[in-house]
Amino acid sequence: MKPTTDPEKYKLVTGDSVRVIASFRAKPGKHEALKQILASLVEPTRAEPGCIAYILHQDANDNRHFVFDEIWVNMQALKEHSAKPYILALPQKLQEIVSEPPRVETFYEVSS
Repeated sequence: MKPTTDPEKYKLVTGDSVRVIASFRAKPGKHEALKQILASLVEPTRAEPGCIAYILHQDANDNRHFVFDEIWVNMQALKEHSAKPYILALPQKLQEIVSEPPRVETFYEVSS
């Protein structure tokens, strides 16, 4: 199994870093198709210079539910990711597969 994270990239985390939680739910019988589409985003996204972490998870209790846990160097890196052709093509690919629109939440870390 390939490692999901590069510990060296975590050294790039700063107060400007952005965490994204993106959630997807497949229609009944479509979870394998959704998994394949989402998994195809991992390699090119991790190669983006502003990507610190990009991990795809499948819900242990609901195989139709997938979540990306992402960390970006800053908001600009996230905006650049959003403009990539493979991300721009995603809504059309998901149209017949997801049961609801994806939920994407963006966070900054609260420092103590």
